[in-house]
Amino acid sequence: MKKIIKFFIINVFIFSLTFAKVNIEKDILNFKEIRRVERAIEKLENSKNIKVYLNIFEGENDFYTENPQKVLIFNIQNIETDELGIELKFSEDLNMEDKSVDLGIILDNYKKDLYNRDYEKYIIGVLEALEKVIPEEENEDSTS
Repeated sequence: MKKIIKFFIINVFIFSLTFAKVNIEKDILNFKEIRRVERAIEKLENSKNIKVYLNIFEGENDFYTENPQKVLIFNIQNIETDELGIELKFSEDLNMEDKSVDLGIILDNYKKDLYNRDYEKYIIGVLEALEKVIPEEENEDSTS
């Protein structure tokens, strides 16, 4: 009975993480760190009117959304024992094609936190920096 309850609690926890646009397969953040990361995600979503998905995978995986509009997907993948792969994907409507240099600088600026295994600081730092790089939403209702 205890195993069933434990399994149920774990599934509810995993469901809540997935529902909150945070999908964690690799245990690199504790509960409090996850909540702080979620707040940083909400801040970015609210300021730029976009959807942000953070995925932390064990091994090489991919994540897609149906009909992606105004979407940022931030993947952290544990490729090998001590090797993490970082991937930022943006929907086309965010017009990030010409921002590759800025994105590279952002990832470089926070890689020390990644190497020091301070994953919360790394994720929040990248999200806060992205807030400055993602363009403001254009108002389609305005007329010239």
